[in-house]
Amino acid sequence: MAKAWACAAFAALALAACGGDEPAPGNGGAGGGNEGGGNGQTEVADPDNVNANPASSPYLRRLEVPRVAEEGATVFIPHTTQENGRTVVSFSTEQDTEARHPRWVAFTFDATTARDNNVGRSGSFRADPALAAGLQSNNGDFGTGGSGDGIDRGHLCASEDRQYSREANAQTFYFTNMSPQYSRFNQQVWAALEGVVQDWGRTYVNGTDTLFVAKGGTLGRGMTLSEPGTNVMPRYYFMALLSKKWSAANQQFQYRAVGFLLEQREQAYQRPYRFSEHAMSIDRLEEETGIDFFCNLPDRVEDNVERLVNLSAWPGLD
Repeated sequence: MAKAWACAAFAALALAACGGDEPAPGNGGAGGGNEGGGNGQTEVADPDNVNANPASSPYLRRLEVPRVAEEGATVFIPHTTQENGRTVVSFSTEQDTEARHPRWVAFTFDATTARDNNVGRSGSFRADPALAAGLQSNNGDFGTGGSGDGIDRGHLCASEDRQYSREANAQTFYFTNMSPQYSRFNQQVWAALEGVVQDWGRTYVNGTDTLFVAKGGTLGRGMTLSEPGTNVMPRYYFMALLSKKWSAANQQFQYRAVGFLLEQREQAYQRPYRFSEHAMSIDRLEEETGIDFFCNLPDRVEDNVERLVNLSAWPGLD
């Protein structure tokens, strides 16, 4: 764990208020696209936030990072790149070392990470150097791949999610970012939903907006599939999304959130996909997965944004 968190000591911890108390962009707070991950700065948890992550690593206080597990054998691993002399978080993961599978991965689309520099698939599948090889999956845990046969090495933070640099893209090929997925699921319906999210994340009107994303597969009792020759194979896959946009009219940041839960099936989903049928509030997604998403939001913001979902605010679901 110390190795995985070693880079945290060098992160710049900056104050960025949430909700109606936030300063306008450019006033030294969350402005200029810096909050949430654009330049490695992090959110600071509200002192009245009862479920915020511990302060043992500043990376744990970022808005995209769910509440880390209090029980079981897990390791939190942030991955970073250097962009123009700034530390940028490409994605973070909490690895369940007993299941040898990520509990979740989390990342942002912001002024830096949303850039599509068309770096392609610049990595090769390999062990995450921040974790002992025996605590993560390997090639033997997956099938032969291909369309409709075998079990894919399914990215959680997709290769297409990290196109802002070749290094960030290469990091997505670590086994701590992999999950066993049926080929038809991984390459069809799941990839299509990822594409919708990528479109949202790359649609910015200015540099102050951020889309926070947490993704993963279910690991709890009754929430996995039994497949010979694999590590834990989730029965369901989830996405939790939080949008943070600056409102010039109200002079504050505004939030909205939505969750998705899809059952992993060997048979293809019927087209056209209707992702609105799989959408839900974050509160409900937390009940389904047992994961506390967006725990670093101040409670006064979190309670409202996680309780409500307005599908009309998320275009392209049907």
